Amino acid sequence: HYRKVREQAEQNRDVINNYGAFLCLLGQYDAAQQQFSKAMHGPGRVDALENAGYCYLRADEGQKAKAALLEATRNDAEKRAALLAEAERRFGKNERDSSRLLLDVYQHNFAASAQSLWLEIRFAARAGQPESIRLAGEQLARNFP
Repeated sequence: HYRKVREQAEQNRDVINNYGAFLCLLGQYDAAQQQFSKAMHGPGRVDALENAGYCYLRADEGQKAKAALLEATRNDAEKRAALLAEAERRFGKNERDSSRLLLDVYQHNFAASAQSLWLEIRFAARAGQPESIRLAGEQLARNFP
């Protein structure tokens, strides 16, 4: 029975994707990415791509994270809110680089929202960029009165 269950699990993309996420949490980034790669063939591809992106981010591989997350969110607009919420969460935890990367991905694939503009204003304030604060503030006031 064990072999049969194991063979079935190896063909289930959700199981493979979840196993990759588990490996990533353990810090086994290469092994995790191998699982995500397996899970990217067929249905559930976007979820595996998203998990791969967040795992790359966890491993401090920003460029790979950005590429994977750009593609994952481009293919699934429902991930928009989660992406922005994660950017907000990381900003609140002073994880500025990862938060900035997530906001950049959001801004690349989606129209500005009140929440994304507010986050942009906070980034500009932290960086001491009054012109960026003014521009984002004007856009916020104009588009979301």
